[in-house]
Amino acid sequence: MSPYKTPQITRCGLNIDKQTLSQSEALQQWQDLMSQGYEGWVQCASAVLRSNATTQLTQEHGGLIAGECYQGKVSYKLQQVGRQWSLSRFERTEGNQYHVIERQFFGVEPQAPQQLGLVNHHQPVSYEVFWPSHQNDRYHQLLSHKSCEQIRPICARLTSL
Repeated sequence: MSPYKTPQITRCGLNIDKQTLSQSEALQQWQDLMSQGYEGWVQCASAVLRSNATTQLTQEHGGLIAGECYQGKVSYKLQQVGRQWSLSRFERTEGNQYHVIERQFFGVEPQAPQQLGLVNHHQPVSYEVFWPSHQNDRYHQLLSHKSCEQIRPICARLTSL
């Protein structure tokens, strides 16, 4: 028997909202999310840190580059794009527009778990990966070929750290 499990595929809906922010707006939005009980990780110029209500980003960390946080069925992804920041909100909803698979990742760098506040290498970081339900998706109908079908994920959202 294989030690690997076949991923469970479920169906759901997904709402995605995106906004473009200045550096100061991005930092303020991130701090607001943390004060609302979200948790995740943040990448600064000099460090990758676990992020929650007690995390204080200081000048010595350098500029904010990216981050991901989650709370229940809602996740946010922040990333620097040129001189601006993109903040995307992902909310899993009821529905059947998407197939979703949970993926777990384990750190490979010895210092990474400590930087993220994880107990050890065996504590996974979990994401949900969303794939379109191609029977209702015009994009996949256009890419389909009689002998081969391309399937690409739409996005992934952080679900635990």
